[in-house]
Formats: sequence, C-alpha cells, structure tokens
Amino acid sequence: KIYCTSITANLVHHKIGVPWDRMHVLPLNKRITVAGINLTCFEANHCPGSIIILFEPPNGKAVLHTGDFRFSSEMANNPVLQSSHIHTLILDTTYCNPRYDFPSQEIVIQFVIEAIQAEAFNPKTLFLIGSYTI
Repeated sequence: KIYCTSITANLVHHKIGVPWDRMHVLPLNKRITVAGINLTCFEANHCPGSIIILFEPPNGKAVLHTGDFRFSSEMANNPVLQSSHIHTLILDTTYCNPRYDFPSQEIVIQFVIEAIQAEAFNPKTLFLIGSYTI
C-alpha cells in the first residue's frame, strides 16, 4: 500500500498508473489509526500533496515528521501540534541557515500579482510562470 494524500494519489494514479486499490488516502487534520499507531496529517504548504505527519504510537513517544515544508503561522497556531508532546522531530533542514531569508508566500504572491498588473496594459507582454509539469 502507498499511504498518501488525495492529491498525491491522483498524481500517482494518472501519471504512473498505480491502481487505486494499491493506495490508502490519508485525510488532513483528522487522527486515524494505521497498524496500531495514531497519525494525523497536516498541510505542509510545499508542493501539491505534501504533508507533515504526527505519529503517536502506543508508547506515548510522538514523532513529528515534516519532510519538505514551508513554515506558516497556521502551523504554529495548530491546536493539535500545540497540545502534542513531541518526543522526536524529523526535520528537513535544507534551508535551515540564517543566510536563507526567503519572503513569505503571501509577499511573493502579491509581488507577482503587482508585476503582472503593471505590465498587463501591453498586449505584447508575455507572462511565463515556471512550475512543475503537475
């Protein structure tokens, strides 16, 4: 079984042909039990389908696995995460260095909107937005 979000399940099914019966779609923001371990998935604010997973095994030693994520205030204010006693944190630290100071997603989106609006009057302007094939 492939445990994944509905977005990832759709991509895996349509792009590489994995049958639906081979996938188990994980809900967001809802505690479920898989193989005797409670887990809750949260939006990772990264690429489509990415999640942060809180594992809560019977021994009480919770593990939070972030994978790739983009921090947001919603994450810090999440009541489930605030009330959890995390024993182990598995953190992606690719850009965990003070020299990387990225603007917030909201600031970047607003910048793109304003840049497009500033050039929208010109019918010869071509806007190219780079993205993954998905």
